[in-house]
Amino acid sequence: MKENSLPGLMGFTSTTVMKIREEHIMKKRRRLTVPIVTISLIAIALMISGLLVAATGEVNLISVKVTSTPKLDGSGSDAVWRDVPELKVQAKNGPEISLRSVYTSDSLYMLISWEDKTESVNKNMWIHGGTKWDRLKDLKIYEDKPTKADEDRLAILWPINDSINSFAEKGCLVICHDSGRFAKRESRMFTNSPTEFADMWHWKAARTNPVGYTDDKWMDNKVLTKAQEPNLHERREAAHHGDAKGEGNLNYSDNKTADGKKPKFIHNPGMTGISFLKKEDAMSIDYSKATFKKGDTIPGYVLARPRGSRGDVDARGVWRNGRWTLEIGRKLVTADTGNDVQFDDLKKTYYFGIAVFDNDGANVHTRPLDPIALRFK
Repeated sequence: MKENSLPGLMGFTSTTVMKIREEHIMKKRRRLTVPIVTISLIAIALMISGLLVAATGEVNLISVKVTSTPKLDGSGSDAVWRDVPELKVQAKNGPEISLRSVYTSDSLYMLISWEDKTESVNKNMWIHGGTKWDRLKDLKIYEDKPTKADEDRLAILWPINDSINSFAEKGCLVICHDSGRFAKRESRMFTNSPTEFADMWHWKAARTNPVGYTDDKWMDNKVLTKAQEPNLHERREAAHHGDAKGEGNLNYSDNKTADGKKPKFIHNPGMTGISFLKKEDAMSIDYSKATFKKGDTIPGYVLARPRGSRGDVDARGVWRNGRWTLEIGRKLVTADTGNDVQFDDLKKTYYFGIAVFDNDGANVHTRPLDPIALRFK
């Protein structure tokens, strides 16, 4: 891990955040207790040799200009990545995250990989128990008993037009809220004023990856109380909004009947051994004729890629040998200027936060504590 990087945070506990940051500051102060004379002599020597550079304290991801477009297949083996600088950042209580970036005349690309011992892609999977349907359950790393199966995810958050105050210094910490106003289970993310907005690229191993995109959303400062919104999930997501879906209003949807007790759709006849259900391959289940046996499974979602701004971030991830490799691509400039970060000035620095989720659909994640600075070379 680079010296100027800082481990991330599991969940949203403000006490833990402050403790980590205080320890980080103290470590920096201890490193600065070298005698001033010694520092001066070192500085003079470096200036003479021409090696002294400004210490920004930033974690930099350098995006390199290329002429050929990488193939986004989740392998990371394209020749375009070979000579690109690799940035490694350590997530607190989580994996080391590797990042590379290139860009062409009109698009930005990122290669991201991280360790994950298990491939989790069964979010809300249905399983037949012999007499009725239920959701598949598995054990998450932080729980004592099995709950509904979920998925691995990765999220990248960009301030739009540098609108989020102090993000360049503190990163996602400035929009994490879990104390004072909210109990731990009510922890949520939102900006701190009506003039602050963020662009969120949310890759989901079960819901978006099979159809090649990253869920493109945006964040504002909307907050709902329990009286305003009884549903916990809806309260936590109140500040998170999807970009326009475009023609056909396409996106992933929960595969369930109106009463929520069983799956509504199944693969077309002849399709076997497929873990995901795409909209074009789905057919309604006629329960007056269909028969199922104990252990039969049906995917929990029907998948379709949005044709609008919500689907404008290309992505393909592959899990292999205990590691996810994810390739992402998006136009430098999009038509959705209100909800998308625009990379329209290649001399500018673009700060972002990154987080990985291990088989989790809530806010439990690991991430580097400090923001990452994207710079174009």
